[in-house]
This record gives sequence, C-alpha cells and structure tokens, in this order.
Amino acid sequence: MGTFNCPATHMPQAQVPRSINSQKGISMRSFGFKAIAVCVALAASQVAINVQAATKVEAAAPVKAPVPAAQKVSLLGGKLAFTVPAGYVQGEMPEVDAKAKAQGVYGKMYTNATEKRVLIVTETTLPMSVEASDNDSAMLDGIAAGIVDHQSAGYKDFKKLSERKIVKKNGLGVRQVDSSATMSDAKVLTTSIIAASGTRAAVLNVVSNAKNPKEQAALVKTVIGE
Repeated sequence: MGTFNCPATHMPQAQVPRSINSQKGISMRSFGFKAIAVCVALAASQVAINVQAATKVEAAAPVKAPVPAAQKVSLLGGKLAFTVPAGYVQGEMPEVDAKAKAQGVYGKMYTNATEKRVLIVTETTLPMSVEASDNDSAMLDGIAAGIVDHQSAGYKDFKKLSERKIVKKNGLGVRQVDSSATMSDAKVLTTSIIAASGTRAAVLNVVSNAKNPKEQAALVKTVIGE
C-alpha cells in the first residue's frame, strides 16, 4: 500500500480535466472522474487483497488472551460510525506505512480468530482535491465498479452476488457489494462497503467463511447502521 501511486494524483495540472477543476461535487463522466474512482478502488482493493495472508495466520492462532472489548470506529468525520463487536482484535496493516499515511491513507484490520472473520477498514483522500457530496452516486458507482474489477483479478473464483444502494438517515450514501471467492483454499463471502464525503472516501471489507452467511450479514448491518 505504501508503494501505491495513483496516476491521477501525478497528472500535470494542464492535463487535469476542466470538469474536475470547475466542480465541487462529482457528477462528471470524464476520464478524470474515472481515474479518481479507479484510484480509490485500487488503493482499497490492494489493502484487502494483500492482507489475506496475514489474516490466515492470525485466524489460525489460538486465542489465549481475554476477549477484546467492543471498539468504536468513526470515519468520514463521524458520518460513518459504528461499534466493532467484542471479540475482534485490532491490528495494523503493513501496507499502510508512513508513506501511505502521508498520502492521507488510514487503515485498520479487526480479526475474530474464533469466528474466522475479518473487518478491513480503510479511508483515503480523494485525488486532485476533488470533493464529493454525501450521496454522490457517480463517485460511489465508480468506486464500486473499480473494486469489483480489482477483486475479480485478485481473488480466485470471484463472483459478484449483489449490489445495494443505501442512504443512511444522516444522508450518507453507501454502496454494498456482496461477493464470493476462494482465499487460502477456503470458500469465503466478502462484502465491500463504500462511502464518500468531502475530500475523503471510505472502503470497508468484511470477509467470512462461506458457511457463516448470517454472521457475515449481521456484521455488515452493524457497520452500515441506519
């Protein structure tokens, strides 16, 4: 993650589409918009894909310490806030190194070894000083499409199952993309949760064993909230 460079953020000013410079919200269909969406999607997917090996090791380790308490998470200035249930161990992600943090990337991983479930939380700054509205359909659709593209390339036996468009009570738009895949020779369910507001975008991934769809759905519901 730390070595990730988004092409859009390195475009000379003369090449930045006028629509990006002239709009606060994201509603364009230009190359510039697509580059932004792909960059955010790639950054989030890269973390999710790279973290699987570490996840397998943590999930296989015996749990001897006391059960971790519930932990609060706040993203996008508090517009996407939830409580991770008790039993999840918070961990750092090597991909989110000093260079990535300097670029505005935030990332945490929450692992429940007993239930073999992982929650990956990432938040990043949108390239080119672009600002998104709280329910920016074009931005969210673009990021969701980009994530599906990258997951289909990075996950074995990837299959998109469904996609939902949700608007929380506070007006924040959310995209929920449910998929199945094979990771470390195990069938899994993975849900990507996408939101954006202002200059920031948040992408979260919930990964569970395919045998536990109800538990997967319950954690996704907790993360998205109302």
